Amino acid sequence: MTGKGESGFSLLELMVGAVLTVGLMGVVFGLLNHNQQVFVTQSTVGDMNQNVRTAVDLLTRDIQSAGTGLVVPSGIGSGGCMAAVFYKDGGTGNPDSLMIVNGDQIAPTAQVRKQVAGSSQLLLLPPPDVKTTDNGATFTYSDFQNSNQATSIYRSATTDTLHKKYLVYDQNSVMMFDLSANAVYATDSGVQVIQLNYNPLSNLAGTYATLISGTIDGNAAPNYNQAMVAMMGGTIAYRLDTSTNELQRSDNLQNWYTIARGIRDFQIQYRVIAKPAGSVEEAVVSKPGVDTFASGSTTSRRGIRAVIVTIAAETPDLRAGDKGYRQFTQRFEITPRNLNFSDNNNLSAGL
Repeated sequence: MTGKGESGFSLLELMVGAVLTVGLMGVVFGLLNHNQQVFVTQSTVGDMNQNVRTAVDLLTRDIQSAGTGLVVPSGIGSGGCMAAVFYKDGGTGNPDSLMIVNGDQIAPTAQVRKQVAGSSQLLLLPPPDVKTTDNGATFTYSDFQNSNQATSIYRSATTDTLHKKYLVYDQNSVMMFDLSANAVYATDSGVQVIQLNYNPLSNLAGTYATLISGTIDGNAAPNYNQAMVAMMGGTIAYRLDTSTNELQRSDNLQNWYTIARGIRDFQIQYRVIAKPAGSVEEAVVSKPGVDTFASGSTTSRRGIRAVIVTIAAETPDLRAGDKGYRQFTQRFEITPRNLNFSDNNNLSAGL
């Protein structure tokens, strides 16, 4: 019994109000959940794009710099510079790997006159910008990036506090070494030379092959009759760790660090050009020096004119079947800036 002026909700009205409230709350929470999923998806897609962008930036910079400091003057073989891009073709269904070799941009480059194999000795024609003091006991060059300070070169591994390494290379192969003794002047058939006694650390291509558990081209030793010696500037390599889907980079062929996560595949091809008998041939191949042109002639690493990289990425913290999972493939082409050969600019002469 209710008093005069008193009112209230019936049970039916309360139930209808509760249902409406629950329904409204469901709609609100559904919208919040949807927005949260959109946020997570956009965040992971942003991470994926950033990983690819980082990889593209680093690869572009490194490939463009390939061969820096490794110029070969005309008159050595067919002229030109070293083909400083090495590769490992992973084969069908497997990722590829890449190695880039550079020399020091400041230190002088010397031509090899002779290699004395029995004593691990190189005889170099003295570069004009190398000076000596102490009656030829110390060799230096002017470091123009450091106020032309006289900087030592050709010092033994035990006396060189910076532990400098050197590269002896022709247009196809390269070997890394350090010195077992300080360089000295010597005479070879009446010609003054710089004598280097060296420890051959490795053929770089062979070392790289060991690190990535496979084979790589250019395992042969350089042709010392057509070789140069340069101070080592850097050796950069890329590989894909398929167990973690991480693209890795190394600047010493020993320590690897991750530059991009969520990378499903890493494929590399090479645009190679040749001009035999006056006709230009061009092909995109996976193995320069092994694969052939349409004419049947074999391609060459020296014929590389561009590196074509394909990166397949996925959202790094999601997997196929998860909400918000996405995939993305980036294909781009990079032209090394230093692989311009002095005897075939604009394909004006044969390779």
